[in-house]
Amino acid sequence: MVHLSTPAAPKTPACGNADARQFTFWRWKATCVLCKATTAAIGYEKTQRADTLYRSDLPIRYSKLIAFARTNGATAEALDEFARDKGIACAATCHTCKADLSDPIALLDVKANRMVFACPTCSGGALQERWEREGR
Repeated sequence: MVHLSTPAAPKTPACGNADARQFTFWRWKATCVLCKATTAAIGYEKTQRADTLYRSDLPIRYSKLIAFARTNGATAEALDEFARDKGIACAATCHTCKADLSDPIALLDVKANRMVFACPTCSGGALQERWEREGR
């Protein structure tokens, strides 16, 4: 089984399995389901402290990102996997403001090679404005 290594500690498996010996930095090459699910997203608060680079050419509203992927050739299996990962990595409601997160902000963190899901209400500013504009 190939586990996903965390960027901060290359010898640490994302799933926490102390016996893990095979690692990859790339999510799509990992075969450990738990590694893939636990790295589908990191909390918004953590992204504020991390060194990140987000893709600005992709939609940030989750529903628009799914539509974009579908029109650009993403397979049904890939979209199903993404939906499963989102379900694990993103709570149904925001822990802070209790807003519904069925259609959260979804950013691809290029440096960490993972998705970051964030609450539009708590994000505020330009992110919230862009999220609202994409919903129209």
